[in-house]
Amino acid sequence: MKVTGKIFIADNDPDNRELLRGQLESLKCDFISARDGLDEWEHIQKDTPDLILINISLPDMDGYELCRRIKKSGSSDESVGKLSEIAVLE
Repeated sequence: MKVTGKIFIADNDPDNRELLRGQLESLKCDFISARDGLDEWEHIQKDTPDLILINISLPDMDGYELCRRIKKSGSSDESVGKLSEIAVLE
């Protein structure tokens, strides 16, 4: 069964983008990935996602600024999930 939905993932680390995509793949949604805040902002202006996952530490435009732009544009910020850097303890 195909769920109709779009998930945007903004993370400068390609491994993180693929990890998130892999974890969410069972949702059968369409995924759009961006490597920085400006790239993600361009995607958002062209299309409205159902969920946006943003790494706060993005180059060019950080996740906080991206969230501010989304909110200011009138898009619902309820679809935004903020991702922070993950520390792995070994």
